[in-house]
Amino acid sequence: MTQIAALAGAAGFIGLGSLLHLVGMATPHWWNIGSGSIGLWQVCEGNCLTIEDKAGWLIGCDFLSVMGVLSSVAALVLIAFIFFNAFKGRPLHSKIPIFLIASTICAATFIIICIIIFASQTPNAKRLAYSFYLSIVGGVLIKIGGIIGFISSRRLS
Repeated sequence: MTQIAALAGAAGFIGLGSLLHLVGMATPHWWNIGSGSIGLWQVCEGNCLTIEDKAGWLIGCDFLSVMGVLSSVAALVLIAFIFFNAFKGRPLHSKIPIFLIASTICAATFIIICIIIFASQTPNAKRLAYSFYLSIVGGVLIKIGGIIGFISSRRLS
């Protein structure tokens, strides 16, 4: 029963991390510029405008952040599958925990690379804003949840 509780905790970490990264990714406050801010998709100075002509590095950040969300959602689906099997008393295939840790490693890696690229392209790191930091915390929580989920699901199988 403690493995089920640990698995629920892992799902909580991954879910919260996914939510934080999703909010960080969607909000336009990655970098403060004067009276406004820049996000992955919008520039806001009074009103927000979609970034039309993006630099290659920003397109890369967009792609990596979306892949981070998709990978973390895949991890949540795998945890739900593990829960379902545990409650039904069915044996768990030995590859499922590996897929779980792989999906969280991928999610955290995508998010971390996105963050590194964005930070390397901003001239003043002191102006990085809260959306940037939400994505960092989200990536870390996803990784922690993946480790907990991997260990507890291995003990269930």
